[in-house]
Amino acid sequence: MPRFAFFIESKTLFVVDAGTLGFSKATFSFKESESIVAIPIHRLGGMDGKVSAKWRTVDCSALEGRDYESGKGVVTFGHNEVSSLLRVR
Repeated sequence: MPRFAFFIESKTLFVVDAGTLGFSKATFSFKESESIVAIPIHRLGGMDGKVSAKWRTVDCSALEGRDYESGKGVVTFGHNEVSSLLRVR
């Protein structure tokens, strides 16, 4: 199965108990027939304030343009928000 990766670029946060952003598991698998996939992102260890992190796709065994559309953006969590989804085609 072709693979691609997400990277969350770290940011310095100045909010007490803002938490840590991460994935719910180390790897995700999807069917090639799925036109859009949703990757869950979770905020652990705190919920205070608004936090955000940049993300982008990176080729592994799946190739941009052939197996998926490249993506990049910012995931933002509001005060008390603990989960979000990244969507990729």
